[in-house]
Amino acid sequence: MTTLATASLLSLILLRTLAGVGVAAAEADRDRVLPELSQFGWWFSSEQLDNEWVLDQALRVLELGAPLDPDFVVMPRLADIAAEHPRKAVLVLRDLVDLEQDRWRLHAEREHIQRILGSARESDDPVAQAAAEEVVNRLAARGVETPS
Repeated sequence: MTTLATASLLSLILLRTLAGVGVAAAEADRDRVLPELSQFGWWFSSEQLDNEWVLDQALRVLELGAPLDPDFVVMPRLADIAAEHPRKAVLVLRDLVDLEQDRWRLHAEREHIQRILGSARESDDPVAQAAAEEVVNRLAARGVETPS
């Protein structure tokens, strides 16, 4: 293994460790750590990290009440991996919709939202399909239209 490959591997291991520590700290001291955890969106957007791992971490961060910022890098990445992991992707989307205060940001991401919903609806996973319909209803309640 080259020095560069070794350094990259060690960086990924450190990143995963720090993410786990950050989530654990947030669980202990929510108000202080949530703004920092929101920046997980930058990590989420990295194509160097395992898709399932970033989805799992995103769900943990969102469960704590921290949005994933910046949304302009999160939503395209979420749409890109939705076909591979439709259930987790639509659950992340559901939590993002719930935490988003500005419905206009949701309007701006409609193309990505539609791709995520389409992946969930087209999957063989009834949980993903039901979650997609739940997201459509939540968006409609907020005045955000999604094509059927």
